[in-house]
Amino acid sequence: MDIIVAHGSWASPHLIFDEFDIPIITYIEFPSYADHGWDAKYPPTEAQRLTDKNMQMLSYYQVMKSQKTIVPSEHAKKMFPRKLQSSIVVQFEGFDLHKIAQREPANIQLPKGVKTIGFAARDLSSAKGLEVFIKTAEHLSRSNQKIHFVVIGDPKSTTYGYEGVFLEKKYGKGNPITFIDHLFKTHNLNGKHFTLTGKLPYPEYSDLLHKIDLFLYPVQYGSGNWGLLELLIRGCTVIASNRCYVNEIIDHNVNGILINSNDPQEWANSALALLEDDAQRSALGNKALEMASDYYLPAVSKHYMKIFTETIQRHKKTTPP
Repeated sequence: MDIIVAHGSWASPHLIFDEFDIPIITYIEFPSYADHGWDAKYPPTEAQRLTDKNMQMLSYYQVMKSQKTIVPSEHAKKMFPRKLQSSIVVQFEGFDLHKIAQREPANIQLPKGVKTIGFAARDLSSAKGLEVFIKTAEHLSRSNQKIHFVVIGDPKSTTYGYEGVFLEKKYGKGNPITFIDHLFKTHNLNGKHFTLTGKLPYPEYSDLLHKIDLFLYPVQYGSGNWGLLELLIRGCTVIASNRCYVNEIIDHNVNGILINSNDPQEWANSALALLEDDAQRSALGNKALEMASDYYLPAVSKHYMKIFTETIQRHKKTTPP
């Protein structure tokens, strides 16, 4: 082998540093949950805080020992101490064009004659902005009955936060209530305005995305979420939070809309304006599709190979035989 590429969380190479005379590149999504961010309303336990510090130490160590570290965004890179950033390179992962094109009808019936607003993420969590979405939906459903909300994602999936701890304390251990159940209960929402799909097979998920008029992506914390790219690479119209890594992917009023606050009324006003403007939605979607070509595998794989090749060559030049 010429090089080893490891995932810093799921395949940490800390046990093989100094064991080989070839370079090691580590991919790290973010150094720790404290660096990534989590909602103060749903805090970790003391044990989780300790685990988080250990994760941070491991991440820093891997950057120090790796010949190069890859992160998904400039925002993720800035989570690391400045003195470590010189050996970190930003490179988002790539998407398979053929897989994206696969579509199969999902067995999900959306109401006819109404506009649809979607939320799509692997996990239905505070970090991904589900709470802001629900508050916006509550605000809209009070004043406009001709909007239907579609929530796509796994309500039981592991999240980038500690909502599970909160739910356990509030409802008791073993209680089946999920975070979205809690939000529906807290805001006393009428389920008739919502379709909750749960986790879908990828071709069905892909097909459903094309049937929704507008998506809200009010992410609160993150280092580079693939769910946002899944929308943009299909030309979906997206209103997203102007925080974290998002403005590295979305240019305001070019391939999407950016919102600077969590105010449900501001999100609702922006959504209503776009729902009434078919031409702008189409223009934003077309530009999203065009700009997303930077994230297709044929382009991204070249960037990866450049990183790998340069790292191999540098290692050979600086390491004595």
